[in-house]
Amino acid sequence: MIVFAGGAIVAWFPAFRTIIRENSPVAAQQSILGTVFLLFGIFGSAIWLLMWRMSGFPPWMVLSDVNGFFLWVLTCGSAFLMAAPRVSPHVPPRTNWRRIWIAAALSFGLGYFIVHERPNIAPLVEWLRLRVSDVVGPAGRSEMPKLLEQTARASIGEP
Repeated sequence: MIVFAGGAIVAWFPAFRTIIRENSPVAAQQSILGTVFLLFGIFGSAIWLLMWRMSGFPPWMVLSDVNGFFLWVLTCGSAFLMAAPRVSPHVPPRTNWRRIWIAAALSFGLGYFIVHERPNIAPLVEWLRLRVSDVVGPAGRSEMPKLLEQTARASIGEP
């Protein structure tokens, strides 16, 4: 998923840049925006899922706002795509295949490194946990993430 979404984002980026810089038909804008959002959501979710898996499946990562954000972006992309009129003449600009091959090579290289070296990412995940697992508001730290984590642990049989 990471390789596909990353390569597709690279392929669709020129189209995304075009709809931001130039006046283009609304149908094309909705379709391109939906595609880019959908791919960005898949890409972010896949990376978060990989980190979750590599760090021993900590429940807080499933319940974090980061995970929710990528799911929200994915949902927004789907909504834009479903709302876009189906107009065939509006197609994105030609793809720069050189950039796609570079992105694919980097993705496969990173994948090979992760599979064969199995780096310890526990310090990175702990650093992220300290920054994104608790909701901080004007009244201080919320108890909700702690309660959700306890519920998640109980549902999988952890103490």
